[in-house]
Amino acid sequence: MANQKKARPQNEPEKGSFLTMIPGFRSQTPWKMGAAGAFYLTIVLYILLLTGIIPNPPR
Repeated sequence: MANQKKARPQNEPEKGSFLTMIPGFRSQTPWKMGAAGAFYLTIVLYILLLTGIIPNPPR
């Protein structure tokens, strides 16, 4: 009886890494983490280009 885990209420979040809350990193599956990382990096670079923080090279 003493070794049983406490049941966690449904509305209480799991304690763990910040990454476990980000889609693509929740399942800890390597290929999903890689795909999500590439997607998020692409989005960040695109936003930086649109805002002018990274200058768009002339053609």
